[in-house]
Amino acid sequence: MASPDRFIRLSKLSLDRYDIAIDLDWRYPHLFDFLQISPSYRLAHLIATGRLERDARPLPADFAEVETAYRAFGSVYRTYFGEWWLNVAQYLFGIARPPEPKPLLRLSSREAANQDTLSHVMEAMDRYLTAERPAQGETAALLLAIPIHRDRRRLLREIESAIEAAFPGEEQQAGIITAKLVHNKMRERTFLMAMRTLLARASVPKAKLYQVGNHTKIAPQYWTDTKLKRRDDPEVFDRRRMMDIVVARQLHRAYLLAENAARMKFPSLDPLAPDPHRPEFDYPELGRQLRSYVQWGAKRVAEIKASRAQARMKKNQPSSPG
Repeated sequence: MASPDRFIRLSKLSLDRYDIAIDLDWRYPHLFDFLQISPSYRLAHLIATGRLERDARPLPADFAEVETAYRAFGSVYRTYFGEWWLNVAQYLFGIARPPEPKPLLRLSSREAANQDTLSHVMEAMDRYLTAERPAQGETAALLLAIPIHRDRRRLLREIESAIEAAFPGEEQQAGIITAKLVHNKMRERTFLMAMRTLLARASVPKAKLYQVGNHTKIAPQYWTDTKLKRRDDPEVFDRRRMMDIVVARQLHRAYLLAENAARMKFPSLDPLAPDPHRPEFDYPELGRQLRSYVQWGAKRVAEIKASRAQARMKKNQPSSPG
């Protein structure tokens, strides 16, 4: 989860580098977190990436809404919030200009292309196709090599002709997919308690609910010693029953927050329509996903540190005498 100071820096970067104005809303990082744990969003990810056949299982009746959200927000499983924010989310939540032509390469007259030129083009094209264009709503796009000559009017006519030839009768698209958070009075504590309970449950799926409650301390007044037996003490029985209820309520809140987020409705605790095909939390699988994410994060941090250390070494190396 991004810290408040971290998000302030990211929002400033959005404005300074990308010319996108962002409201300083502390709920954006929570949206990222709850998308990560949503069973429906995970299902859309598996289908979109070809890891699951579309007809492998029945899909929720409103799965089209989830796929719309996935096309907008993209993968949240091998990235940090900061990366996801700068590559995807800022374009959806910010106030910016409509999509504009994206220069991928500039060659001066008589300038020859080389392997470095090709690598630069491939990197720019990959960034545009996988991050920038999806973030702009996947509007129709045409990649052109434009030979620059003095007759600019003829050049513009040729570009217009190329667009008409590529997209005959193409209707004008709306452009950027806009996303908005739900304005309500939900407090951050609601997110934190629901997420804390879910993480504890996923970490030890076989634990009883009252044990999860003991660990998370979400209701200290219902804590009981796990060595005591419920049947031997009416007070222990009542406390554990109440703790079970509190934990179950928090897990249900986490599910509603996650599944509504997967339908581009966040934050929301609105009930979901009954649907036998909507996936539920699979706590053992969710625990494996979270552990894998932590391991990936540690590896990624080590790679970044090694890369920065190597860059510093190169910078500090004395230049060889000419």
